[in-house]
Amino acid sequence: MTFPGQLPPVWNTPGRLARFVGRESQLATLTGQLGATAVVALTGLGGVGKTSLAVEYAHRHASDFDVVWWVDAQQADTVPAQIGELGEALGLPVGAKPPEVCSELRQRGGRWLLVFDNAEDVQVVRPYRPADGRGRVLVTSRRPGWRSVGEAVEIAPLARAESVELLSGRVQGLDAATADQIAELLGDLALAVEQAAAYCEQTATPASTFARQLADRLDEVIEIGEVAERPGITVATLWEFSVAQLAAQTPAALELLELLAFCGPEPVPVDLFAGRSILLGDGPLAAAAADELAWIRTVGALVAIGLAGRDTATVSVHRLVQTTTRRRTSDGRRAEVLAILLWLLLTDLPDALLRSPQGWPRWRELLPHVRAVLALTPDPAPGPVGAVAVGAETQGAETPGAVPVGAQAAAGPPPPDAAPELSLLCVQAGMYLREHGRPAEALPLLRRGLRVSESVCGPRHSVVGGIQNSLALVLLDLGRAQEALPLLRRALAVAEAVHGPRDPRVAIALVSLGGALQDLDRAAESLPLYERALAIDEAAYPPHHPEIGTDLNNMGILLQKLGRHQESLPLIERALAIAEAAHPADHPEIASRLNNLAWTLQHLGRPEDALPLYQRALSLAETVYSPGHPVVARRLSNLALTERTLGRTGQAVRTLRRALAIAEGAYPPDHPDVAILRRNLEAARDADRG
Repeated sequence: MTFPGQLPPVWNTPGRLARFVGRESQLATLTGQLGATAVVALTGLGGVGKTSLAVEYAHRHASDFDVVWWVDAQQADTVPAQIGELGEALGLPVGAKPPEVCSELRQRGGRWLLVFDNAEDVQVVRPYRPADGRGRVLVTSRRPGWRSVGEAVEIAPLARAESVELLSGRVQGLDAATADQIAELLGDLALAVEQAAAYCEQTATPASTFARQLADRLDEVIEIGEVAERPGITVATLWEFSVAQLAAQTPAALELLELLAFCGPEPVPVDLFAGRSILLGDGPLAAAAADELAWIRTVGALVAIGLAGRDTATVSVHRLVQTTTRRRTSDGRRAEVLAILLWLLLTDLPDALLRSPQGWPRWRELLPHVRAVLALTPDPAPGPVGAVAVGAETQGAETPGAVPVGAQAAAGPPPPDAAPELSLLCVQAGMYLREHGRPAEALPLLRRGLRVSESVCGPRHSVVGGIQNSLALVLLDLGRAQEALPLLRRALAVAEAVHGPRDPRVAIALVSLGGALQDLDRAAESLPLYERALAIDEAAYPPHHPEIGTDLNNMGILLQKLGRHQESLPLIERALAIAEAAHPADHPEIASRLNNLAWTLQHLGRPEDALPLYQRALSLAETVYSPGHPVVARRLSNLALTERTLGRTGQAVRTLRRALAIAEGAYPPDHPDVAILRRNLEAARDADRG
């Protein structure tokens, strides 16, 4: 695109980008700001496109000015000499001082624009603020804080559509999906997108190959490709000057940047670090975290240098800043950082997950960072050495598989060997995902947690037994009871050997094994296991303890499967009463017991009594979990059975359609729940047609 007008007589602005994409709204904002304000600063992350935007503005508005002069302001001590060169271009003697140049600009009475590119300090620009109403100053800077001299416009990464357009215009044969993938991996950072386009264009590398390399080896790929307008600058080198400044001036902030670099790209809660100096090693960051003012300065230094952003509660770092930081982190420091993060996450995250909604918001907030830390932490070298079915809901006690670390945290900093913490975080993350209807995502985490624990502790350790139990529960959720069964038998044997036959942890293993046998249509074999578990817990706990309620619930469901519905009813009612006494009215434990009581009443020929209980249980599940959670599908399936019994076949069909859609989204096609729901839906359709 070309624009009318000629360049002004005094001009040294760099050439514009060969292809300037998007940013039209930001250009319009900048034009309006400079029309009303003498000084405007474009701020944002290095590489985000501030300089390109300033260049494009200067070229588009060249005819508006008699003088446009570009100043590289990153090194403050070079600015006076560059202003002196402007003086020479204006006809002043060689060596003219900045005040003389400014005076000359005012005396000429023309329109002028000074652009200070990559300015680090407001004081560098302050002397050049126009006083004649005809001059303008445009600043680009990674640092905030420019409103003391003018207005500021925050420049964000490219919009996704702009990134895709830029790539598609440069790379032949690039499809939209691959362009979107590349842009996502690069975080829509303008320089990185330009660099990727240049590399593919210059080397004829297929975009799909480049995207695959980005996904697998991002820290290496950011070195390749060069943008013609910025020779010698790549994403790999872009922030070196800022990091060097940070290391020299605020080493605690550099340590914080290293921790953030190994988290996910999503915002990180500041309180994950603040006030937790004992967990932050023995460097400057630990000292800063112990003092509120020092901590404020530390986070502020990271923000001020343009390497992070912050709101009230979180701090965020662009994914490519993270990548370049990880790239320059030594192996020894990398291991230390990951050990600290494992320890921080474990001591922060609630370890009660099973039907414990009070802890879920923190898990939602930190889960992206848990995933990132686990993905970046290598497995250590080997050292010496309650099931749910469509219908009623059996419950198992939570078995995270290792000792909670909250009490351990007070004892000192993270140990150099982080294998136990790695295993435990894998297990807890997996159990959180299981609780939220994502067993397929939970499975590899549980498998890894077991593998790490076995390599460190050996196969007969109590921790290993707990993880085997947790892994088996996920396999049961996935309809793979045959695979779960040997794990549960081993977990029971370990619990009995380590804790003795009357320990409540043995009861947990008994209940889980009983659930697997039920899933394999061997309910009669479950009965002695459940009876033994109930006897253990009745000896260990008072009569109204929640564990007793869990055992009663499980026993009641088992009796239903054995066709003994009348015997089941008082057990289920007592289990519900215990849950109602122990939890608030909207707790998921109560919803589960309501579902099971309704199931019992349905089988006792009392569908009209079951219906409102099912409806309440469904409503609670939708509120506590989400409309697409597998628990909701189970509740819908049960509700549909009662609707059909009451002659409401049309409504039952609609209910089952929704249940099947949820199950198909949560489970593989061969999952038993999916098969059951398909059969039930077809039967309901036949009944509705008949």
